[in-house]
Amino acid sequence: MTGPTEDIEFLARSQNRIAVLDLLHESPASRTTLQDRLDIDRVTLGRILTAFEDRKWVVDNGSQYATTFLGDLVADKFSEFRAFMATTRDLQPLVGSLPIDMFDFSLHRLTEGTVTTTAEGDPYAPVRRFMELLCDTDSLSGYDTTTVAPIYVEEIREQILNGMTTEIVYRPPVIDQLVSDYRKEVAGAVNSGHLTLWVVEELPCGLAIFDDCIAIGVYDVETGMLEVLVESDDPVVREWALRSFATVRDTAIPLAEWLDEPL
Repeated sequence: MTGPTEDIEFLARSQNRIAVLDLLHESPASRTTLQDRLDIDRVTLGRILTAFEDRKWVVDNGSQYATTFLGDLVADKFSEFRAFMATTRDLQPLVGSLPIDMFDFSLHRLTEGTVTTTAEGDPYAPVRRFMELLCDTDSLSGYDTTTVAPIYVEEIREQILNGMTTEIVYRPPVIDQLVSDYRKEVAGAVNSGHLTLWVVEELPCGLAIFDDCIAIGVYDVETGMLEVLVESDDPVVREWALRSFATVRDTAIPLAEWLDEPL
């Protein structure tokens, strides 16, 4: 009998084996159906099915093959593991970009979230995802190392003036640019009572706390572009986010004290 490691290697080393198990996990199928849908030659498919039968993962019902309860367990857990590994790959940009000791929770919790990266071939995917989250919330708090791209400023302004409570801590260059480029918009939002800004010298990353989730942002050091956005609705991660924001906010300077003259 093979050991668990050998079974993992057996399945993981062949996309054909994974595809056959996944398809049979969805519903029973004949050899002909498996060949046609997966484009696997007859000999290879026969070897796969025989190996699965030896492991008690599938059973031949005469006209069709079907997964056993063991096959279903293997398919479920292997699918979960592949999703887990895909997420860890998306989290790779966080390595070296964030001081890991800032997180006082087990980082495996982040693998349960959603990761949006520029590596998907769309350099604006993380920013666009941030805006989607923004449009679905009635409140926003957090800290950020850079401003949102100008094409989105108007949308954010409308959100705030329509009643979204917003509390953000920025670094000095970001605040200076924001006030310089959008002084009227910032003044209107601040005077509406819905926007509160603070200034702090250093920030480790971007953090956004929405109604239903939190998001951690990592930026390109040279361009300031948002490269990775990690979302989580885990209660433990949210508690960390609230504590982290409160700590940064309590050491920051209110906008009115920072400016040389009132807005």
